[in-house]
Amino acid sequence: SPPPSPPTSPRPPPLPRPPPPALPYGALMRNEHCGSYWIFPDKESVLTANDCARYAGLTALAPFFSWSEWTHSCYACTQAQVDNRYSAGVSGYFIYDSGSFVTVPDSPNPPPSPPPKPPPSPPPPLGSGLIFPRYFCGDISWPVATQIRDPSDCAAAIAKTSEWQSTAAYFSWSKVTQNCYACTGIQTADRVKRNDGFNIYRTGDYVANLPSAKVHFAGRGCGRLVAKTAPTAQSCAAATAAAGSLPYFAWSEINSFCFACAEASEESALAPGYDIYLSEEFPISFEEIKHWMKQVTPLSVWRDSELRATGFAGVHQRQRTVLLASRAMLLLAAVASALALREWHARRVPERGSGRAQLEGPDML
Repeated sequence: SPPPSPPTSPRPPPLPRPPPPALPYGALMRNEHCGSYWIFPDKESVLTANDCARYAGLTALAPFFSWSEWTHSCYACTQAQVDNRYSAGVSGYFIYDSGSFVTVPDSPNPPPSPPPKPPPSPPPPLGSGLIFPRYFCGDISWPVATQIRDPSDCAAAIAKTSEWQSTAAYFSWSKVTQNCYACTGIQTADRVKRNDGFNIYRTGDYVANLPSAKVHFAGRGCGRLVAKTAPTAQSCAAATAAAGSLPYFAWSEINSFCFACAEASEESALAPGYDIYLSEEFPISFEEIKHWMKQVTPLSVWRDSELRATGFAGVHQRQRTVLLASRAMLLLAAVASALALREWHARRVPERGSGRAQLEGPDML
């Protein structure tokens, strides 16, 4: 039989693992990320965890938020988004409880590191930008280009003209005259009907580097009216964030109305002059959010009557009614002026005739 094996010494017990580092105040999970909409800090200010908590809890009405002390970017999160969270690697993100920051004063922050630039958006598909068929806009006596055989060439000519690069969101082109005219939003609102082949197009559908190229659903509207004075798509995105970080917004450069949308699709309401944008394509600074928080009430606390009164379909129909009424009043005023001038002229002619009759009377013979 084999000799017995020598006794072995028992294995030493494993060394105790060091406890994980303590989580920051209010944090629930380390290196985890949630949410679908971001806010970037301004150049002049740094977005702190407390700022993000105020935005998430008071503006977006979200019970959680995700924030990184490295990037200082802020994401509002619902419970469902926390349940579907994903790993953030080593980017410094934590998931926090918004309610923990209600009475907590701002805490000192380490020296800020420069925030990373957002990844460039892929170029949108370029298609037909026709929005108002058989209409003209612009100055008929000053074409940007002539002998233009295609609307895409008209858009390219406008993009190369420094005078119109930043202001001509629309253009008018005729396949009959082959003339190309640049149009601002106001000129597009004052469009006139023409029968010589003119149509009005959106410049951004042909030139991808223009702001209007971010349109997600062209000529459509959705959502609830949150602002009547949003001068740009960027400002409408900020108003939408203040209303509750909804994923879409509808905006019109023509009248500056801004609608926040919970959902949107190609089946959304037809609305010439309006376009639907994806909110996440417009990174918003916290300063912009604070500006609109003073003017916009979060949709989650609106009454049902307010939601019904501000629905896109009703507001757009009232806008059309007011526009048609104003045009009818202008037409009636023009007709009344023409009739008054005709009556005045008719009264003047007999007076002149009677004067001539008197001059040619018997006393002059």
